[in-house]
Amino acid sequence: MNLTADQLAEITNANDIHPLILGESIQKFTGKYKEQKVIFRIYPDNDYYQNRFEREGMALKAIAKVVKKRHTDEQLIIIPEIIDEWTSVEAGCSIRALSWIHGQAFSSMKPYLDFQLVIELIEIMKKASKHIPAKFSFEQDVVKKLTQPLNKEQENEEKWGMYLELITEFLDQQKKTKLAGTHLIHGDFHEGNILQVYPTAKEQEAKYAIIDWEFATKGSIYFDLAYAKEYSKVHPPLHLQREVNTWKGFAIATLAHWYVINERNSNNADLWLKKLEYFVKKI
Repeated sequence: MNLTADQLAEITNANDIHPLILGESIQKFTGKYKEQKVIFRIYPDNDYYQNRFEREGMALKAIAKVVKKRHTDEQLIIIPEIIDEWTSVEAGCSIRALSWIHGQAFSSMKPYLDFQLVIELIEIMKKASKHIPAKFSFEQDVVKKLTQPLNKEQENEEKWGMYLELITEFLDQQKKTKLAGTHLIHGDFHEGNILQVYPTAKEQEAKYAIIDWEFATKGSIYFDLAYAKEYSKVHPPLHLQREVNTWKGFAIATLAHWYVINERNSNNADLWLKKLEYFVKKI
């Protein structure tokens, strides 16, 4: 069930609410809340990906403990702040209001990953990691999901059958891979979730915002970089390539799973299935 602007206004007491057609995973609105512009992110209770509302909150709260100042000259990366949260049993969803960040996604520009941006992001992840509860892990939140269909009906679909055969073989090949990681990771790190923030009157240099933390968990930051490399064709610095390449297969597997689940009849699903097949057979 999708929320209407009127329902959201009644729950949050916000005004000037408008739907935001941005991204594919959850419903979003812009609005004015407590005299400031915010983005509302709506998470359904019957969430296939499980705990996305909790995972995003966990990540943002952990980062807030280590990033004390916003929009300073020294700070390259900006992370959204949690303004307020609601749970509506009647509407069957959880709602989070986040600070509005004015910028342009790299998906609408020529994407790249600046060396200093990568370094600062890794440092933030390292510092925030000590605030992540032990129950979050890459193996629990990502790997176990790779073999689960959307519903019983999908189990009988031909494309799911093709995917399941490949992912089973891939995971069998990766049995000896050490999945444990100590970093907070974003989980959906690509050019659509990286914004170049417009300079203000006080700040002449561009900043960068990392948004949409709903797939965050604890793992290896190199998975994030591998994901960005495979999905967005953005290349981390050369000295990180070896570590990034060790996570290439899991990045491809995660993307294949997303498209087979959410866009099973699209060219994207076929593309990532072929990439997964090539990776599995090449090994």
